[in-house]
Amino acid sequence: MSEEHVLETSHTALDADAVASVVDQLQREGVQAVRVTYCDLQGIARGKEVPLSMLGNATEHGLAFCVANLTDGLAGNPTDAPGMAPRRGYPDMRVRPLLTTIIRPPWEPQIAWCIGHVEEPKGFQGLAPRNVLQKVIGLYQALDLSPTIGPELEFFLLQTNHMGGFTRYIDKPSMAYVVGRKADPQGVVSEMLHAAQRMGLRVTAANHEFARSQFEINMLHGEALEAADRTFRFKSLVKELAARQGLLGTFLGKPFNDDSGSGFHIHISLTDRRDENAFAGEKPESPRPGQRRKNTPAAEEGAVPLSAIARHFLAGVLVHAPALMAFFAPTVNAYKRFTPSSLAPTAD
Repeated sequence: MSEEHVLETSHTALDADAVASVVDQLQREGVQAVRVTYCDLQGIARGKEVPLSMLGNATEHGLAFCVANLTDGLAGNPTDAPGMAPRRGYPDMRVRPLLTTIIRPPWEPQIAWCIGHVEEPKGFQGLAPRNVLQKVIGLYQALDLSPTIGPELEFFLLQTNHMGGFTRYIDKPSMAYVVGRKADPQGVVSEMLHAAQRMGLRVTAANHEFARSQFEINMLHGEALEAADRTFRFKSLVKELAARQGLLGTFLGKPFNDDSGSGFHIHISLTDRRDENAFAGEKPESPRPGQRRKNTPAAEEGAVPLSAIARHFLAGVLVHAPALMAFFAPTVNAYKRFTPSSLAPTAD
């Protein structure tokens, strides 16, 4: 399906005729199967590959997965999440393909790829990260606000060594903001950039980052759910294209103790019911020529002040910062990144 179709179609369920139309179009384009993936609590893409002939059935009835898969630990061990326990067994959950999210990975022309929505069983949908985000967006909408997110992810590319471990794909210092084969000998990052652009992930630039074998591909901001879907797919794209080159793409916070780690920078703003920036305050009247505003430092002349909503937002982040670490640094390795002189925040 074309990029334009994906970007202009809303994330809603399709009726039987619409599903048949999608299947016919994919068949004409040479698609043999549809990859349906959803995000688990660790940010890992889980899913199933469905033959195109079975896509209508999967859309109508959903795909069955063991619900424990939604909360698996990083080592693949089922987590004893609320309502689940090994002694009671694990129920199935239903994941329905969202055909309005179909895109085509350029490296596999016979495959279409869409996001799955976790629907059942009752009480477990709330464990799915995408569902949590939709709930949060609803809370903002109740306040006549809409969150806009600009995702910025760093990642490492690694290669296996003769001992079964991993070493850096490029182990040269001072490669920050270097592009071309000097920083990317196999052209892997360039391939990722071009593939992401063709898939409509709205990427803007790619470069080698500060640490050795660390890279970054920037994406444009967007409505929160749309930006999250692009981020989820971007991570899958990096891992998949790295694997096709015999490499490991990892977003691990601190792969090496002797170098900086990777961050996930989230740029956030809010728009109001008029679709205007809710963080921007009223700009004061301009002073007469040659006159400075009263009690305003020269460096702040011309700056747009923050609104009351922006100040409350920042206050909330500061007050809840300790609890937010459960999201910002959910693993032991993530905490290893917070060391002095490592380009990671360490201020109290």
